[in-house]
Amino acid sequence: VEPSVCRAVSAAARAEFGGGQHYVRAIDRETRDARAQELVKLGASAKLVAREVGVHPATVRRKRSGWL
Repeated sequence: VEPSVCRAVSAAARAEFGGGQHYVRAIDRETRDARAQELVKLGASAKLVAREVGVHPATVRRKRSGWL
């Protein structure tokens, strides 16, 4: 990617969201959580769900009560 394109995208992000820095998440949490919720409802263990979606098993256990 050309540096001028990177600068233009960075400037647009700053203009839209404010501030001198911006952060773009590497993952889509909504999609990840939807997949984890689906696996939990199918009866998968916290360890298996965590491995599948890339989180710690404690995260799955913590969120599981809200999903069921």
